[in-house]
Amino acid sequence: MNEVTATAPYNGPEGAGGPLTDDSMEAQWSKYKIPIISLVAVIVLGVIGYGLLSNHKENKNEEFGKKVYRFTQTYSAKLEKGTYDVASYIASFKVLLKDVEGFEGAFPLLLSSADKIMQKGDLKESLELLQLAEAQYSSSNAYKAFFIRIRLAALYEDMGKFNEAYDVLQSLLKSPVKLLESKVYLDLGRIHLKRGENEKAKTNFQYVIDNGKSGDDIVKMARLYISNMELKGLK
Repeated sequence: MNEVTATAPYNGPEGAGGPLTDDSMEAQWSKYKIPIISLVAVIVLGVIGYGLLSNHKENKNEEFGKKVYRFTQTYSAKLEKGTYDVASYIASFKVLLKDVEGFEGAFPLLLSSADKIMQKGDLKESLELLQLAEAQYSSSNAYKAFFIRIRLAALYEDMGKFNEAYDVLQSLLKSPVKLLESKVYLDLGRIHLKRGENEKAKTNFQYVIDNGKSGDDIVKMARLYISNMELKGLK
């Protein structure tokens, strides 16, 4: 990892003269957090879609696909509208996974369901779905493991479980899948900051700046974090 070098101050999109509060920093990052997760959802649909296409003629997979579709129409539509009971939805999803024997076509639905539940603020329930995904799919494919764990890291952070978030982010850095690497380092820097490990936080933010593209939102956020640390006198 590169050594920390001097960085031009970046005071946020409106050039605030003083340090931003922790809540303000979280608000700034939230502008990018959900779109990035959505991007990952698009990627995973493409990856899994290829597998479905190559196997669509198999009778069992076709049968399982129909069951996933019926589940989507019966339960996921209510999830989309917010007219659902989270506990019942998760219980129904567990039954579905058992019924379709871990069918790959249920994986995108499992991720998108966890995302929607997380965005509605039901963090424990979202965690339950992601842990279900981890147990069911992570060992079979490094990409699936990546898509699950990048969500787990964000969720653990939102729940204030910074040690768990740190462990997941470290596993992502060791993964053979090298997607969203700058985001992983930015998230890791933020976790260090929340744990009071200021020097490690700054090193990770600087890594994002040194290795990213100057106009990228992730790089802008890294500059904002470092600038805010300097304004607060954090070393």
